[in-house]
Amino acid sequence: MILKLFLILPVLFGFFFSPAGSFAAPPAEIFSGAPVILGPQLSPDGRYFAAMTVENGERKLGIWALGSGDLTGPRILDFKEEAIRSYNWVSQDILAVSPSYYRASRRNGFLEPVLFLVNADTGKSKKAFEFNGNRRIQFQDEIVHMLPDDPDHILVAIDLERPGFPGLHKYHLATGQLDKVTDAKPPVTFWAAGPEGYARLGVSYHNTEKEVLVRTDKDAPWQTIGHFDLFGDVRFDPLAFDPERPEILYVLSNRGGDRIGLHEFNVEKQAFGDALYVHDKYDMTGAILSPRTQHLLGVRYIADNPVTVFFDSRYQAMQKAIDTHLPNRINVIVSIARNEKWMIVYSESETTTPRYFLYDVAANTLQRLGMAYPLLENHVLAPTLPVTYPARDGTEIPAYLTLPINRSSDQNLPVIIFPHGGPVARDYLGFDYLAQFLASRGYGVLQPNFRGSSGYGLAFEHAGYREWGGLIQEDIIDGARWLIRQGRADPGRICIVGASFGGYSALMATIKAPGLFRCAVSLSGSSDLILRGDELREYRFHSTFLPRITGALDEDSLKSMSPYYQADAINIPVLLAHGTKDTAVPFQHSRRMARKLSRAGKNVTYLPIEGGDHSLTNEAHRLQFLKALESFLSKHLITE
Repeated sequence: MILKLFLILPVLFGFFFSPAGSFAAPPAEIFSGAPVILGPQLSPDGRYFAAMTVENGERKLGIWALGSGDLTGPRILDFKEEAIRSYNWVSQDILAVSPSYYRASRRNGFLEPVLFLVNADTGKSKKAFEFNGNRRIQFQDEIVHMLPDDPDHILVAIDLERPGFPGLHKYHLATGQLDKVTDAKPPVTFWAAGPEGYARLGVSYHNTEKEVLVRTDKDAPWQTIGHFDLFGDVRFDPLAFDPERPEILYVLSNRGGDRIGLHEFNVEKQAFGDALYVHDKYDMTGAILSPRTQHLLGVRYIADNPVTVFFDSRYQAMQKAIDTHLPNRINVIVSIARNEKWMIVYSESETTTPRYFLYDVAANTLQRLGMAYPLLENHVLAPTLPVTYPARDGTEIPAYLTLPINRSSDQNLPVIIFPHGGPVARDYLGFDYLAQFLASRGYGVLQPNFRGSSGYGLAFEHAGYREWGGLIQEDIIDGARWLIRQGRADPGRICIVGASFGGYSALMATIKAPGLFRCAVSLSGSSDLILRGDELREYRFHSTFLPRITGALDEDSLKSMSPYYQADAINIPVLLAHGTKDTAVPFQHSRRMARKLSRAGKNVTYLPIEGGDHSLTNEAHRLQFLKALESFLSKHLITE
């Protein structure tokens, strides 16, 4: 959302202040609540939508009925203690759900995906596949095509023949029968079908190389259209085939430049065609296809906010109508029924958290489905500003600065430096519960999009590869020093807080810039890159992931990039928090780091969050962390 700096008058927002006029911070509970609606997906006829929701503080998958114009539900689906990877409607009333089950292993626990089919009318579910033996099936929940012209079947990828290399099968929704239609073709690991419903594209990964294979029709031979180095100068991400021109493939590519745009690629000529949309500053993130015809409707990217550019005149008119209904808001169509008569709109403004609406295309009306964060409905959000600052080599680093609402000045603030996870990700102006929580406690919050962040061109992203402990940390540190030069940060009251890769950065930045930070907080962060490399070998694409972290670095170099081996250099208070069921970054990283710091006589607070996952999706776990964070910061970063 676009958040501009504005004046908050006590007479208008007096509920934030005590009768004496002093600031009263809202309770942590209103920030720890998980989204009540997240990721809604409309059924093909618009009678239902599925979304993640909350029941008794736990994240669950629910189905809402939209019949007769009244919102009823949700019907909570009973997938206990599993992470939901994805959910998709495969028929008018059948929802395919992919939960992941925790499995122990020698190096680390991992999540094994399984496919279930849920009847929206009854809520009953059945497991799609039952496999005999102990062999681990890595591909068993990937739906390649819905086959709308064959409503009894869907096209799925399963590695029954060769472990790790799936073939394609037609799956009968009613009987569960599997009929193979395409053999496994090592080293292909991902398949895509054309609008006709048969496999026309395959993608394989080997170390840092991606190979793309295509065919123009069902009986044509497969041909390789390119080998692409994942760290090279060319990005080539296939999206979909044109439904009327079988030789045209839509791809995201930089096409010899720096910004990633949407392009046509002629697979017969093996050459690029028209550039459909390229921005001079931001990378495209995806294309929008008609769920009914598969025609190209538009493209998406993220500037300071999510942006949709529709090519189709009907959708341009619909977007204009929605914006007229909801003025001065960011309005994004996030789900379209297959009949294209109904849509779900995500909407937020500069002063409110996200909410969702159902748009009736024929009637041009909106029905409110609900707020993502209803506990925050009557609370004023802190203003967030897009800023840039110069890194030490002169590169401009984009960032977002959230200012506390209880200050008469934005100068000399106690400040939290809050680097994002990933690191190949990015922050933007959307609602961030942690940034808003910190601002509600009187802290300014800087969220830097350091080099290695996505969305700003290939050169900017690639600059962060193999720089976990190097250039990335320098960019983060330079953000803190810029705030000091601007007079916005009190030099004696700066703390660095991060989660996942941001947690690693919180520890590493304190080592690279001694004396700059007053304290550090790592949530779910890695501390030992040698251990991390061993853990990632559990994953099927470890040979692709590892070079982004380490390159060809030797053990001594990895130790120099690991906080664990430099614990003696950390001389400020540290809070280490970690969920004990984190399968992305195992909690042993924080446990071992806490032990190492404690034995070295350092000031460390260790908070194991029993049963917590990587993102603390459970509300009780999130609240436990927020209260510990508030107490830690109050002790070590005292506000006025």
